[in-house]
Amino acid sequence: MHNHWAVMCAIAVISLAGCESLHVDHISLKHTQQQTAAAVAGADSVVVSVKANDSRNVLAPGISRKLGQAVVGYGRNGLGEQTYPDIIVTEPVALTLKRSIEDELKARGFHVDGIADFIVEVDIKNFFNDYKVGLIFSESVADLNMDIKVLSSKGALLYSRNIAVQGRKAWASTMRGDDAGIALNRALDNGINALFGDNAFLSVFSPDR
Repeated sequence: MHNHWAVMCAIAVISLAGCESLHVDHISLKHTQQQTAAAVAGADSVVVSVKANDSRNVLAPGISRKLGQAVVGYGRNGLGEQTYPDIIVTEPVALTLKRSIEDELKARGFHVDGIADFIVEVDIKNFFNDYKVGLIFSESVADLNMDIKVLSSKGALLYSRNIAVQGRKAWASTMRGDDAGIALNRALDNGINALFGDNAFLSVFSPDR
């Protein structure tokens, strides 16, 4: 009798796990590094540290479920109604942003380390994909909003900017994780490119400061 009960419990656990997996789409995000990045004069003598914080409100619509800040979107049906699956990232959004900025800094000749001459602080306000359902086709639209600051090693504010961009994927046929991942990656690329396309940002790291 006890063995029978144990088997039934095991089956129930496996069944619940299977149901949960049907409600979640896992996506991996990665910034496409700029091919035109060139070494900045004097960068080899400058050390930069990057810190990223995800301050998205876990109680906001869309990320209020038990998966919290891992959620970056959700599915919709043909009527535009929110449905499963939850679309979640395989690594924290803050870590993805941090690594993306570090890679671009390294591509320009800067050294990246925890003890640094300059500190780049990233505060992520929004990073979320939604589907816009139209009469002819649906579109995946991802929003990225982040505050960027650069501080000196002594804490002086040298640079401050808010970046708000979108990434889009037209003809979103599935309205699930695949299309959301494309739009989110494009938003990530657009945000990083906007930052490194700002001459005021790169000029902050002058070794003469």
